[in-house]
Amino acid sequence: SKAEQFEALASTKLPPRIMRWSRILNLPRPVWKGPFADPLVGDPPKGTRRSMILPEWVGLEILVHSGKSWVPVMIKEQMIGHRLGEFVLTRAFNRKIPKDKNPFRTAKKK
Repeated sequence: SKAEQFEALASTKLPPRIMRWSRILNLPRPVWKGPFADPLVGDPPKGTRRSMILPEWVGLEILVHSGKSWVPVMIKEQMIGHRLGEFVLTRAFNRKIPKDKNPFRTAKKK
């Protein structure tokens, strides 16, 4: 299961990913520290965007802040090991609509 894979991954020591010219691209969190997760507070529980999803949270509905409002996130087994912030959008999706297909734009009078 996903929880067993997460435990196996947490117990292995991964080397840092190093880019050319000795620039460090992405250093993983040290294994001895374990996964980072802030405690859930409140009822319903509220979590921070930076917290890693733990196996104990599967089945919970956690509120995560999008920068504007609290968004409920239902935790599933496939989400274990990811961050809470990955599942909440911080920017609004504004699709551009062509002028001739926009229902809110009135026709110009000549």
